[in-house]
Amino acid sequence: MTYGVATDGKYPQAFEVTGISGTFSDSNNGLNIVNAPIGPLEPIKHDTPEPTNLLAPLDFSRFAVTAGLPPVNNGFLTYDNLFYPGGSPQTASDYPVSGGFFDIYGLLFDIGGGRVVDFWSNGDFSGTGAGPIDYGVAVATQDKSLDYAGGGV
Repeated sequence: MTYGVATDGKYPQAFEVTGISGTFSDSNNGLNIVNAPIGPLEPIKHDTPEPTNLLAPLDFSRFAVTAGLPPVNNGFLTYDNLFYPGGSPQTASDYPVSGGFFDIYGLLFDIGGGRVVDFWSNGDFSGTGAGPIDYGVAVATQDKSLDYAGGGV
């Protein structure tokens, strides 16, 4: 993962990720994704969050998924491609948990075949700031969610 000097307009401690490389594997749900090359990051769209979410970063973005996501997602994977070296702050008005190298929106990157991966932090549920930090991951296409592990990744 690479990041530059650019930061989010609301959270100056959050650096914008500029590139990502490596491989991704997922055998859940019979996917048989083994060492898929990680492609480019999905571009930031600067979407408008829900009106009650006053804490979302300015880089808040959505990726629409037609079917299969949990109801709380409202048909979208959210992302902002921000990296917090010192741990993320609270970035949603209705979600008080924070911490982790990414916030609750996370990174969204391509792995080929029309598939994307969303990798996010759920934060530090201990409330101590000492962790452990919980992470989640989703694999999807625009048509459907292929795998969704909301935590424990």
